[in-house]
Amino acid sequence: MAADKPADQGAEKHEGTGQSSGITDQEKELSTSAFQAFTAGNYDACLQHLACLQDINKDDYKIILNTAVAEFFKSNQTTTDSLRQTLNQLKNQKKNLPKQYVFYL
Repeated sequence: MAADKPADQGAEKHEGTGQSSGITDQEKELSTSAFQAFTAGNYDACLQHLACLQDINKDDYKIILNTAVAEFFKSNQTTTDSLRQTLNQLKNQKKNLPKQYVFYL
């Protein structure tokens, strides 16, 4: 598991593999684990993986959005106010994002 690896492992970028995404092996593993946990309905595990990703990428809006969605599903889709608040915060922050990250709600 990625959390068990030393900090310097998993830091290699996917160079020369045809991928130019710039994500590390650790990020890819955490993303995959979060997705698998979410699709299996294991929202606590999903949120743990997303928290690890958030530690690596503090300002990545996609992680913030996925965390809000996972928390929404964890609450049996009853925390609409919390989800709406997160979405509005992201919308208000879009002015500070590079153009390729701008999204519309």
